[in-house]
Amino acid sequence: MHKHSGFTLIELLVTISLIAILVGLVAPGFTSFIKNNRLSSQINTLTGTIHLARAEAASRRSAITLCASSNGADCNTTNWEAGWILFSDSNADETIDAGDGDLLLTYQEPLAGNNTLRASGFDGSGLGVLQYSISGFILSTDPAQGTFT
Repeated sequence: MHKHSGFTLIELLVTISLIAILVGLVAPGFTSFIKNNRLSSQINTLTGTIHLARAEAASRRSAITLCASSNGADCNTTNWEAGWILFSDSNADETIDAGDGDLLLTYQEPLAGNNTLRASGFDGSGLGVLQYSISGFILSTDPAQGTFT
């Protein structure tokens, strides 16, 4: 009598079927988990950039501008999901002027996952440009009205 060790075809099929059922139950929850983590990461990136803007304004003793930018060179859109830039803005004119000594500090790539991000109320331009003065306070007529959505 020979002792055989291994699986029969029936045992293997039952095991594979159970694994397929479990994967089918777990996959939708995992997709939601990934989307939620992506959104949290994007919010944290924006929050970090806002904190960096304030710190840079105080340390550089210069106005710092944060705005939406689809090209990484200027404030050109209201769609913050297209990306944003942070730059020193010595004359607070919301443009990067190399002749004035303005310097691009950071550029954020477009957001992944088809998320939208809009800002409003930080200034009168309608672009939702966020500027910090040398004291670290927002340059705005009414900074309490600024929001990100």
